[in-house]
Amino acid sequence: MKSIKFEDKAADQHWTRFCELAVDSRGNPKLHNSASKNLLELDVAAGRAKGRKPLDIKKDRPEYAPIKTKQWRCAVNNERQKQKGEIWYAKRNKQGALRHIKHEAGMIDRT
Repeated sequence: MKSIKFEDKAADQHWTRFCELAVDSRGNPKLHNSASKNLLELDVAAGRAKGRKPLDIKKDRPEYAPIKTKQWRCAVNNERQKQKGEIWYAKRNKQGALRHIKHEAGMIDRT
């Protein structure tokens, strides 16, 4: 009987830690597994978000309505950056790696 209770308790702890809830700890809907995330990706890729404010984009579809304004603004801007392609820190890291290789080969002096 004790082992069954122990296993039930362990299962409950597992579900509270690792189950996928529809909302985060602040009560905002999670976007990574929602239909609105997929629609946002399609809208940005199709160019419907170009030159428009996030609030204007939010008015286009009823699926976007439950998302709070601040969370929506972050999601739109993140999606724009993601689809823009190579971002600045990737470029910086490549340049740094090349500089490191040249330094190791003795081609440049960093002192």
